[in-house]
Amino acid sequence: MSAFLWDPAPVSLIYVFCQASTGAGNTPSLRFGSTNEACDVLQLTDMGDEPLADQPLVFVNACETSAAEHTYSNELQNMFLERGSRAYIGSECKVPTSFAARFASVFFHFLYTRGHSDAPTAAGEALAQTRKFFWDEYRSIGGLFYSYVNDDQIFFAKPDEVAAMHRPDLRTSQT
Repeated sequence: MSAFLWDPAPVSLIYVFCQASTGAGNTPSLRFGSTNEACDVLQLTDMGDEPLADQPLVFVNACETSAAEHTYSNELQNMFLERGSRAYIGSECKVPTSFAARFASVFFHFLYTRGHSDAPTAAGEALAQTRKFFWDEYRSIGGLFYSYVNDDQIFFAKPDEVAAMHRPDLRTSQT
């Protein structure tokens, strides 16, 4: 993961599922293993500083990856945005692992599944639908633990499909 983040290849989405250490007094880090050994932990300084070529949506699905205290901002979130990420999704607080996995699964379902109109869904809308799903199905407010920062109109579709969404339908236009 460190090699990828240090020298990023062009991608439209970066999804990371791990444990995070953030917050006042902590140096932001991501833990991918069962220990705090260097081989399992990725420090902020290990993630590089080069621009992200395709300005991807970054979803860091780990505890407190969007949390900020009143005296500081979230360094992890800022690092990705400063490197050119178009948007960032993270959690504001500690989230149970099983909920985090389910949340991501539902989010990606809404992001990549076409609706009745066969139009692509914007990432911001997919997040809103995911929050609503957990409320409607389980009366869970867990979706509110996730924040979305920056461009909410990111589509994972072909450019002509996105352009077609913004053109008026001439068959239904009145003169």
